[in-house]
Amino acid sequence: MIPGPNYVYKCPNCNTFFKRGSLTSGNTFETKIYSDGKRESPMLPEFPQIIKCKKCNFIFWIHKLTEIGSYNSHEEPVPEWRNAFKAEFLTIDEYFESLDLNVAEI
Repeated sequence: MIPGPNYVYKCPNCNTFFKRGSLTSGNTFETKIYSDGKRESPMLPEFPQIIKCKKCNFIFWIHKLTEIGSYNSHEEPVPEWRNAFKAEFLTIDEYFESLDLNVAEI
C-alpha cells in the first residue's frame, strides 16, 4: 500500500477544516470477505463518503464539497490546516441520525 495525499475540505456549516486520506496504490492481499458482503482489506483501506463535523456536529457528504487543497503525509501542511480533523466513518447511531435529517440521497 502506498498512501496518497491528504485532501483538505471545509465543513459546509461552520467552515472547520478537515482532511481525508487517499491511496496511490493498494492491493487485496489478506482480504477477508464476509457472507454479508463486508470486505476488510488491510492494504486497501476505504475512506468515508459521509461524515459528521467534530466541531458543529453537522452531517454531510464529502463529494458535494470543493477540495481546498492537499498535501502528502511526509510534508508539513499549510499552517491553517494543522488542526484539521480527520474524516471518520459515522457510528451506527450517526447513520440513523443522518436518515432522520434526510441527508440520504436517491
